[in-house]
Amino acid sequence: MRTNRKREIEGRKLSAIRRACGIEKLMEMVLVSSIINSLFFGGLPEEAGLYLKSLAAINSVLCIILFLMYFHQYFYAVVAVFTRAKKWPEAKAQHKYAYLICAHDEDKVVGNLIDSIFAQNYPRELMQVFVCADNCTDETAKIARERGAVVFERFSNERGKSYALDYMIKRILTEYAGENFEAAFVFDADNLVSANYTEEMNKLYDAGYKAATSFRASKNVGQNWVTAGSSYMFYRECALVHHSRSKLGIGTYISGTGYFIAMEVLEKMGGWNYHTMTEDIEFSVDCALKKVKIGYNENAVFYDEQPQKLKVRCRSSVFYGRSCIFCSQRSLRAGRKLRWPCRRGTYSRCCLRSDGRFCPCI
Repeated sequence: MRTNRKREIEGRKLSAIRRACGIEKLMEMVLVSSIINSLFFGGLPEEAGLYLKSLAAINSVLCIILFLMYFHQYFYAVVAVFTRAKKWPEAKAQHKYAYLICAHDEDKVVGNLIDSIFAQNYPRELMQVFVCADNCTDETAKIARERGAVVFERFSNERGKSYALDYMIKRILTEYAGENFEAAFVFDADNLVSANYTEEMNKLYDAGYKAATSFRASKNVGQNWVTAGSSYMFYRECALVHHSRSKLGIGTYISGTGYFIAMEVLEKMGGWNYHTMTEDIEFSVDCALKKVKIGYNENAVFYDEQPQKLKVRCRSSVFYGRSCIFCSQRSLRAGRKLRWPCRRGTYSRCCLRSDGRFCPCI
């Protein structure tokens, strides 16, 4: 009798526990349902139909996806607001650099850039400017020589900055190997550099960085609303993304101009093997795959000229955006093989080259 009584009590307890668990599960389901309903249909009236609810649900899903995609940007913004510019320790040595300028009919501006490079607070004997006059029909080569640069004149059907850069790097690696350059800066012909630019960037190379970028300011920010918008885009990139990554100790990426690459990296590459519209992003991705950390010094300032016409700005943005997508697809495939990209002929059919044409498929 006692045994049966004991079993009956235990059975009642077990039933009570099961009922409690069932109530808890029901409450959890009600809570989850309430959250989902509030999240997707919170602003809808009770009499809303299925069509309106479907649109609201799709909109909510897209908002969640976009928030997750751009969450790192919000995080960078918070970091940027509460941190100051990073001060790099003084370099223990002054290193020797080459300055590479690709120019196509830039006789009006290339001389100004060369003058600003040689006018820096850095030993003249540790700086050498190289200019590739790419398919020029003006006096770019003559002016560059007069200002003290070594000039390579190039005439080829393969047009674009990337091909000119590849040609120049290969000649420097073979003809100027005895100069013992330790790194090479890359600039556009319409750039200008501040007086302490190389001094500041030298701190990063001395700290062990094999590639680094700098603060990109604008020469014509107040010319019109198009130049102001373009300038803001690069200012945001520097002030939020590059700054925050630098403060967090995370590698960043290069963006078109105003960066250096160690000569040992260029020697391993054998030149410049990136010939799409996003050659800078391609290089940055390969650096990430190769564990080459790209640094950033916002105290090193250079000045860039922004496009003045909306049509030019939009066309450039569309081509650059398309090429970014194609570059991402290619990089995902190449991620399985950690190697520097092959030369022309190994790119995807959908990759845009720097001259606006499509790269050949394998």
